[in-house]
Formats: sequence, C-alpha cells, structure tokens
Amino acid sequence: MDAVRLVLGKTGHWTVRVESEQHTRYLHSQHDPVREARRLVESWGECSGREVIIFGLGLGYHIKEFLNLNPYCERIDVLEPRRPLLDWARQVTPEIFNDSRIVFHCANRDGLLRWLHMRPEASIHVHPPTVESLPTSQLKSLLQEMLVLRSSEQRYRQQLADNLRENSRNIHCRHVLQGCQDQYAGTPGVLVAAGPSVVDAMGFVHTMCQTGGIVLSVSRVLTQLLNHGIRPFGCVLTESSDSALNHFKDIPRSTTVPTLYALPTASPLVLASYPGEVVYVFQKGHDDVERMAQTFGADLFLTGGSVSTLALDLLYYYGCDPIIFTGLDLAYIDGKSHADSREVRSGMASYMVESVSVTGGRIVSTVSWQSFRRWIEEYIRAHSDRTYVNVSAGTHIEGTKAMTYEEALNYCKANTITGHKFEPSRVQ
Repeated sequence: MDAVRLVLGKTGHWTVRVESEQHTRYLHSQHDPVREARRLVESWGECSGREVIIFGLGLGYHIKEFLNLNPYCERIDVLEPRRPLLDWARQVTPEIFNDSRIVFHCANRDGLLRWLHMRPEASIHVHPPTVESLPTSQLKSLLQEMLVLRSSEQRYRQQLADNLRENSRNIHCRHVLQGCQDQYAGTPGVLVAAGPSVVDAMGFVHTMCQTGGIVLSVSRVLTQLLNHGIRPFGCVLTESSDSALNHFKDIPRSTTVPTLYALPTASPLVLASYPGEVVYVFQKGHDDVERMAQTFGADLFLTGGSVSTLALDLLYYYGCDPIIFTGLDLAYIDGKSHADSREVRSGMASYMVESVSVTGGRIVSTVSWQSFRRWIEEYIRAHSDRTYVNVSAGTHIEGTKAMTYEEALNYCKANTITGHKFEPSRVQ
C-alpha cells in the first residue's frame, strides 16, 4: 500500500508526497504549486461545455485556478481516489469547498473507472501527477491514454492549422472524396498497417490484390509493398510533419503508385512530393476542416488519432466486408515496433504496458497503442454490420475473428457477395 503524506514544500506551500516501493512522487511543485496549477489549467484550453470532470483533487490548487479561469462553468465533478486528500484540501484551499458548482466524488478505482466510462471523454480534465502516482491498474491505463492523446493534440495544433491553410490552395472539388459510399459493397477490404508482422503478410496481401480485394496501406509500408510487386488500391497519409517524406523517398519515379488518401492537415511538403494522385479526406472533429468540407460537399471521416484508424473508416465507407487487419500488431514483436524498425527493444519502459495477444498470452504494448486498440474496439461495436478479421500477430482486438492467412482467404472465397471472381491461391 502506498504511503500518502502531507508535507511542507521548500517555499512554505503544502504538497503531498506519495511513497511506494518503486518511487516517490509529489502531487504539487515544492517551489510554486500555484504557478504550476495555472499552467496546467491553461494547457486544458477554454472550457467548451457547461459541465466538466476533473480527475485528481490533490490539494485543490488546480481546482481553484480552474474556477478563476472558467467562471461560467456550471458544474465541476472532481474525482479523487484517496480520501485523506479531501480533508487536507479542505484546509489548504477551503474556498473550493464553498463553491456550490463543485461536487466531490471519492471512490475506489473500479468505481471511478465506471464513472469515467459513462462520461464523454472531451469533458474530462486530468491532473497528471495524480495519475502517475497511482499503482498499475486499468484506471491508470485509461487516464494515461487520455494524457498521451491530449498531449499530441496540443503539440501539433498550430502545425495542423498551418498545414490546412497551405493545402487549401491546392484542394479542388475533383480532389476530395465525396459520394462514394458503398462503392465496393461486399468486397473484401484489407488494412495493411506497419507492424512487424506485415513482413510475413506479403504473400497474403499480394493474393488479396490479385483477386480484387480493396487493399489500403498506411504510408509507412507503401515502399515495402511496391518492392514486393504489390500495388494496393490506395495509400493513407495523416502525418502533419515533414518526417513522413521518408515514407516515399525510396520509390523510383518510374513506379506507378496508388492514389494517396490524405488529410488536409497533412504535411504540404510530403503531399507535393508524392508521385501520384492525391485525394483529400476530411476528418470529423476539426472545426476548420468540417467547414471546408461543407464548402466542397465532401464526406467526413473518423480518424481516431492514427493512420490505421482512418484507413479502417475508409474501408467501411467503401462498403468493404469483411474488413481484414494485417500488420496491425499494436505491440512489440521480437522487440520491434514497426516492420522497418532498426532498433530492437528489451525490457520495459515507463510508457510500456502488457496486453493480451491474439493467441491469448501476454505481449508488450504501449499506452498509445492501447488507446488505438480501444478506439478500434469501440468502432467495431458501433459498426457491427460488418465482419472484422485479424491476421496480425500482436494485440488481441475485441470484436475481430483471429485467423491465419489461409483461413482469411478461404473465408473471403466463401463469403464474398460481389460479382467478381474471388479465387485465392495458396499462401505460405
């Protein structure tokens, strides 16, 4: 059991020290917890709703700052897993306990986890030191996922805006995806991700292309496919940074490449360098992009924060059934994170977690990969009118049928409802 102590900081402000066998953490700065709290609340951005949830009370410094910066918020639910902190915060920041808008909740980890699952994620703010001080649990993993995704959004927000502004000069009606729903209804679709196991999937992907399947690859694995004589139906790009130039730099100019499906917030330099047609895919949830989509009459797509999750929504949009995942490992395979990784990891780092593998064993993943897994599982539950097949070698994805390459090919042959002839060859 962790020891939680109220201690006086180096400048006379109170803080909380959490001691465990592995580490000692402080919930607030020992020097200036008020300034620290203000920076945290400012990083949350403007309160967009009337009701919010804040996970982690600490001693209430950030709750007080939130009230100061968001006077029009009507209700604030504060969730705290450690009961002593309510008594200590009452002494350090008594004013927050006199505010009728605040409701405090103290419960065990399972109770708080159920509470969070019932609320929209957009309304939840997180006190990072509280999360990091928690013992390993499903609750901690969920909150860490939120922090990772929020940090990524904040880091790239300006870059996305700049990219959109520059790309808008090159976007025309003929370059946007619109009116193609169910164009390939009943045709098998394949999502080719860049996980380590995709190296073993080349024969399977080649067969799916040859037999009329709709194969979408993420940009990172396109060169590898082309080098194996595989030209997918399309390639998907979401990266906002110019580093994605590496995905295409080794493609010979004489090579015929597939259509590139790209977000309008993707890197303009990467888009300009692509040696083929670019079709813009407008994402839901980005206000400026949605306004632009309305101008062009373009369809909107779910992105899920990952290139693979966007590719999934594209395959569903086109009407593909079944939808097959390959290379979607969301885990380390033989110490590698991606098929093209040169670095081989050993041991566990702070951002790593264990997950259930497709074979039912344990496998090493990361907080961010598990957040994508959860998103995909939610997507499958919400779009249950399709069959989802997983031939990847990594994390188990609930709602999918785990199959070998041979089993997936036979399934497609037996269940394809379109008119084209689907005759798979044997895959080793």
